[in-house]
Order: sequence, then C-alpha cells, then structure tokens
Amino acid sequence: MKKELNEKMAFNPLIDKNPKHRIQSLNKLKTNPWIYLLVLAIAIMMDILLIYFEYDFAYPRSIETSYILMVIGITIVFVVIFIAYWNICIELQKTKYKRLLIDEEINTIPDELELNIDKNLIKLSYKYLDQYYLQTREHAQKGFVLTFSVAIFGGIIIAIGIIAMF
Repeated sequence: MKKELNEKMAFNPLIDKNPKHRIQSLNKLKTNPWIYLLVLAIAIMMDILLIYFEYDFAYPRSIETSYILMVIGITIVFVVIFIAYWNICIELQKTKYKRLLIDEEINTIPDELELNIDKNLIKLSYKYLDQYYLQTREHAQKGFVLTFSVAIFGGIIIAIGIIAMF
C-alpha cells in the first residue's frame, strides 16, 4: 500500500523533485491543447466585448469592416504572443532541469573516475561542456524573453498613443 502511494507521488510534478519527471511533465504541459483552447476562448470573448462596445444601441448601424478586421488582428496578435511566451517559459524550465540532470551526472563521474581514467575524464569534460552550453542557452533565452517583453510593452504604448490621437 505504501509502495503504491510512493509510486503515485513520484509522478506528481508538484511533489516530485526528479528532474527527468519534471521535464516529462513540462513536455506534456507544452502539448496540452486545453491551454491553447483557453487562450482562444479568452481572445474570442475579447473580440465580442470589443465589438459590443463599438456598437451603439441607441443609433443602430452596421459596424465597419475595418473595425472588425482590426479586432480580429488584435486577437491573432494576442494569441500568438501568449503562445510564444508560454513556450518560452516552458523551455526555460526544461533548460533548468536539464542543468540539474547534468549536475547530478557530473557528481557521479568522480566516483567512477578511478576505474577507467581516460574514458571518464573525457566523459567529465563533455558533461562540463554540456553544462556550459545549457547555461549559455539559458542566458540567451532569458535575454530573448526580456527583449520580447520590452517589444510588446513598446507596441502597446505605441497603440495607446495612436488610439489617443483619434
């Protein structure tokens, strides 16, 4: 009974500390269609609200096609930005756990070093190279996220300025 409970807990991504299981759960989360459907539903509700506020019930008239296209364009941009940001955040987490895996492997190699020193030294140098590569990749991804966020924020400020002109 206790063994079954431990096996169930081993695959819980909130409890489990094993980086391999965490990477697997992040891969499942990245391919989960419900997240994307939720974002699409929010975007469609945003479309409906924007069109609702444009329509004047006191003086019924048709809504301009250009306004509808603008609202659809805003929705597409919103969905693309969210999906890109979601994927970037998941990749950052996966990189973090891959670094933890490499750290664990580096810690086990010195125990085996005495058995076959040439082979294990090469293995150790490759692990350090992998660790350096993942660290560099993580820094580049964080820089991209920062640049991406600043670009989105700047675009929002420009859009607010254009809207305020009218």
